[in-house]
Amino acid sequence: MPKIQCYVLTRRKEWCLTQDELAKLVGSYREKIRAIENGTTRPTADELMAFAFIFSHTAPDLFPAYANSVQDEVMAAAAQLSKKFERDKTQKGRRKTQLLQDMLARVTSHVEYV
Repeated sequence: MPKIQCYVLTRRKEWCLTQDELAKLVGSYREKIRAIENGTTRPTADELMAFAFIFSHTAPDLFPAYANSVQDEVMAAAAQLSKKFERDKTQKGRRKTQLLQDMLARVTSHVEYV
């Protein structure tokens, strides 16, 4: 069972919620929760944020492999852009370079998600 389906089902049962009750909390409907738990649909960004809030988790806590994958893609794109930004000696270029350096610092200061 993929992570999101397992997560939603496990947490819902852990807190003794029905699908209808979780749907009301999320702002969705029972059939959507059932479909998420069965793996026939994916939650929207709003639903993901609601699950994170309801069950006191961050998005990377909920989906560590996905978060790691997104992080890798963003950092690969940042590596490509850094060469361009470093050649730009304007204030804007320095500001953009600082953003990429800050991103790298955050990534290297945290333990891997997976």
